[in-house]
Amino acid sequence: MADDKVHLKLKRVTIRNFQNRDAADFFEYRSDPIANILQGYSPLTALEQAVDYVDRQKNNIFGQAGHWVQLGIVENASNKLIGDIGIRPQDYDPRMVEIGFTVASDFRKKGYAKEALSGLFAWLFWEKQIHRIMAITDTENQATIRLLEGLRMRREGKTIKSFWNQGAWRDEFLFALLSEEWMTH
Repeated sequence: MADDKVHLKLKRVTIRNFQNRDAADFFEYRSDPIANILQGYSPLTALEQAVDYVDRQKNNIFGQAGHWVQLGIVENASNKLIGDIGIRPQDYDPRMVEIGFTVASDFRKKGYAKEALSGLFAWLFWEKQIHRIMAITDTENQATIRLLEGLRMRREGKTIKSFWNQGAWRDEFLFALLSEEWMTH
C-alpha cells in the first residue's frame, strides 16, 4: 500500500487534505457544542486551535499503520469546508481501516456525508486494496447509525459504557464492511 495524499473529486464534494484556508470553516463547525455532543472530542474554543490542527494535518499521508489522517470534505459549488473524515489503518493489520467523520450542521441531511463516505469507500477498497472498513458510533447517534446502515455497513457489536464523553460513560456500536461486500453491490 503506497503512501499518498488524498484528493477525490466527487459529484458535489471533494475529499482532500486540509489546506490553510480551511481553518475558519473547521473552527465554525468544530466549535459548536450542540452539533458535536455525540463526538469523541471537545468542541474547539479558539480559532488558533483550528489553525494549529489544520497545520498539523495538511501534509499527512494515508497508509501508516495506527496513524489517523484527517481529510476535509469540501462542497464543490462553494469551495467551503463542510466537514472532515478521519481514516486510520489498524496497527495490527493496515488492510483494516477505521473511519470517523463530522459534518457541519448546515450541511447535514443533504446527502453530502453519504456521497463523501461512498467515494472514500470506493477509493479504499478499489485503489488501496483495503479488506475491511470499521466505524464506531454512540448508540444514541441515530443519524450516523442510519447513514452507516445506508452504506451497507453491518452492526457487529455493542460495547457498554466503553467511552467517556461529556462527563458520562457512553455505549457504542461497531459497524463494519468488507471489500467483497462492497464490490458485489
